[in-house]
Amino acid sequence: MGNFNHPDICWKGNTARHAQSRRFLQSIDDNFLTHLVEEPKRREVVLDLILTNKEGLVGDVKVGGSLGCRDHEMVEFRILCGRSRAISRIATLDFRRANFGLFKDLLERIPWDGPRESQILEVGEKVQRKEDLPLVEEDQVREHLGKLDIHKSMGPDGMHPQVLRELADVIAKPLSIIFERSWRTGEVPEDWRKANVTPVFKKSKEDLGNYRPVSLTSIPGKVMEFILGVMNKHVEEEKVIRGDQHEFTKGKSCLTNAIAFYDDMTGWVDEGRAVGVVYLDFSKVFDTISHNVLIKKLGCVG
Repeated sequence: MGNFNHPDICWKGNTARHAQSRRFLQSIDDNFLTHLVEEPKRREVVLDLILTNKEGLVGDVKVGGSLGCRDHEMVEFRILCGRSRAISRIATLDFRRANFGLFKDLLERIPWDGPRESQILEVGEKVQRKEDLPLVEEDQVREHLGKLDIHKSMGPDGMHPQVLRELADVIAKPLSIIFERSWRTGEVPEDWRKANVTPVFKKSKEDLGNYRPVSLTSIPGKVMEFILGVMNKHVEEEKVIRGDQHEFTKGKSCLTNAIAFYDDMTGWVDEGRAVGVVYLDFSKVFDTISHNVLIKKLGCVG
């Protein structure tokens, strides 16, 4: 718990204006933490947070009162724990005992250069030459592997980010080959398509509808997505997402949406036009969306 000083975070929508606050929200999701202070404490914003990774550990959270002349309100809570401490049976990895030098030596002996591919690839009804497709450089892969956060959790493929970071010099080449082959053929390794999904509650623990799924996918798969940027680039080129889409769009947020809406409304009022506003709130829209319709629309743009 503590004063994390992120006044720009909207905890109801789990959004933030500043990049540092967005990284803080991402860190909370990555570590499966939930915050328990829902009432604003200072100037109608939530600054002091209580974060926990275990349901039922903290209870009776109350906000109110102050100490001395401070304008911060106090946060009271109880830690609900039994007398006996449960013994964890979950096996953990001790990388301090790992012989990464031996791993590097073994991987360097593998001849990763295979037979040359055809210079012409058939993609759907189009025929593209190898020179027309982007190349995945080994240095790019090595650079991104060297920046991996070793405190992140691994995906269902069992590839821990610390292992990938320690062996970046020797696995950059095979991964670049896999990335490029995946980009050229349109196929993704099966292990990279799996995810560990954990439900994290947003408000009330009693209502199952308030839980949202958090997925842990493969670390190499995330690196490939970051390097290629295929999805975002393709969506931008095909103009699948309209310009007035603000949520889940890079560089936009609820604030930019409100500014654009306010600008349009005031502009019409200044022109003397009649303006009527209808507010719609779709409950659990992401839970009820038709996946078949979504897949069909994505298929129409390749």
